[in-house]
Amino acid sequence: MAVRFSYNYFYLFFTILVLLSGCKNPLSEESASSIESGYRPGVKLAAQLEFTTHPVSSINGLTLGAFPAVVVKDIKNNIVTDYSLPVILSVTSGSPAGTLSGTVSVVPTNGIAIFDNISIDQAGSNYSLTASTLDIAVVSNTFDVVSYKPSSVSISSNIPLEYYTVDYSSTITQIETTADATGAGTNPTGGNDGSTAGSGAASTGSGIAAPLAGSYSGTGYATINAETGFTATITVSSTFPSGATGSCNVLSPYSSITCLLTNFNITGTQLGSTSGAFTLRAIASNGGPLDYLDSSSIPVKRKVIEKFMVAPFTGGFADSWGYYDSSLVSATVGGKLYFIGNSSYGTQKLFVYDGTTIKQLPNTTGDLMYDDYPMFLTVFNGKVYFIAQDETLHTRLFVTDGTSVTKVSYTSGATSPSGDFTGGAFAAMYRPIVANNKLFISLLNTTTSIRKLFSVDTSGNLAQVADLRGAGFTDNPTYMSSYGGNLYFVAPNMGNYRKVYKTDGSAFSTVSNTRASVIASDIPVYTYASSDGVYFWAQDAGAKYRLYKTNGTTVTQITNNYSGGDRPTLIDGMFANIGSTLYFWAHNANGQPKLFKYDGTNLSQISNSSADQTFMDSVNELYTVGENLYFVSQYTG
Repeated sequence: MAVRFSYNYFYLFFTILVLLSGCKNPLSEESASSIESGYRPGVKLAAQLEFTTHPVSSINGLTLGAFPAVVVKDIKNNIVTDYSLPVILSVTSGSPAGTLSGTVSVVPTNGIAIFDNISIDQAGSNYSLTASTLDIAVVSNTFDVVSYKPSSVSISSNIPLEYYTVDYSSTITQIETTADATGAGTNPTGGNDGSTAGSGAASTGSGIAAPLAGSYSGTGYATINAETGFTATITVSSTFPSGATGSCNVLSPYSSITCLLTNFNITGTQLGSTSGAFTLRAIASNGGPLDYLDSSSIPVKRKVIEKFMVAPFTGGFADSWGYYDSSLVSATVGGKLYFIGNSSYGTQKLFVYDGTTIKQLPNTTGDLMYDDYPMFLTVFNGKVYFIAQDETLHTRLFVTDGTSVTKVSYTSGATSPSGDFTGGAFAAMYRPIVANNKLFISLLNTTTSIRKLFSVDTSGNLAQVADLRGAGFTDNPTYMSSYGGNLYFVAPNMGNYRKVYKTDGSAFSTVSNTRASVIASDIPVYTYASSDGVYFWAQDAGAKYRLYKTNGTTVTQITNNYSGGDRPTLIDGMFANIGSTLYFWAHNANGQPKLFKYDGTNLSQISNSSADQTFMDSVNELYTVGENLYFVSQYTG
């Protein structure tokens, strides 16, 4: 108490002295507040800050909807109108943490700092701002920042952005060889005897009668467009935030193309020579760009067709030459393309292309002036096997590694007028097939009337496999396919009645007995290996062709469409798979060829391109590309 009394008297005395001198009391409340608030010489004192206008919910990247305003006051709650230090604004909280942009440091005017061009880049919630000057600070109310990003954008094209250009000025090195094939070939004899296990399985079920259906809708666009002269329409679907102005850009490498948010056309010329991805960026704006969303991409595929081949024969023969069922018979192995073409003498030879150099392989006939007539290129064990004429103009089996050509077979010897492999227009039914790590092929043995099944192992050894009917009778194995580690093929039994067989290369068994009799021919044709078994056409007990399937043990009838039989003879053997679904041509209930599909349970007609169930679709060819099936068919009209 004594100390306090002394202090009070001292304070009274000191105050009287100050008043008599006309000076302010440095120990007054105002002076005390200046010490507490951070006194700076020549600067009016500030004791507190207040938000007179708090920020409100706004859009990311856009100036805050309400300009934050902060007033500077002294300790008596009066506005310090001549305050001259800056008030600084910063982000206090918010999720996610955004960045404050704009003029964040403002010197008050008449004591009030107004922030009229600040924005936050990230959309988020519970944002707040801190205003500070010297060691005084105040925090605003919380607010949200919402996105101005477009909520969706998608694009589509009415045709695939795939096209080709033709390079007529090839820089590929072309080499014509005078080398000849080597090797004399082998003529193995024997094979196991004519016994077969079992008599074959009769078919189960009576097949499915598919209802008349099918569609001829479609616009007929090709998968690959003609060079660069095509036009595609890009359709855009997009959604923007309320109040936003929408626009779009095409992204690199096609950014020179003008984009519209509804639809617009592009040409192959605009796409140019660049393969890539066609992508749009949808931009939301409000007096300026705010936010964007990129669409998914449409692949752009430019394919170059390069003219390459040795100079065509002066007599006018084309460079490339098809044989039997292909306009360009080819095989690919080890990164090299093998194909059949005409030499500069106009004779059919086998060529190989490694991406830089195209080279004619050694002549199987031993003469550039003679046709080798190569066909049925089959890849096995890293090499290409093929049928061609030898130096005696007999057909033999040959093999090449891309450098040399070696004769493999000499099964018919020199006595056969045509060689080991014949068939003429029906040669396709003898096409070689790979199964159970062997190459199987149907060749003539001794005379032209004795045809047997042979195989080539991974060491290149040729051996006769089957002798189903004895040495003096032809087995005539045809229509071979591979499934489940076995070779399936068509051949006559001991009574000369044709059935479906299977073999692993040693043991044989009869698979089919669709006529329900070992003394009646099933006359099966065109075996086709699918993911769930082998499909084939054969006659039922009433001698009508139906489609069957076998897993090697049981045989199931699939079709029962038409009273006269389901097999359209003009388009035999046309099958294709997409996943586990089989597509094929068959007669409908009116006996007209239409396209059908079978998913393992249900059979349905899917084509009616002629728009008439009583008229054929005039179908031809089946091709699968990805998840799409392409086919040639007659169109209405």
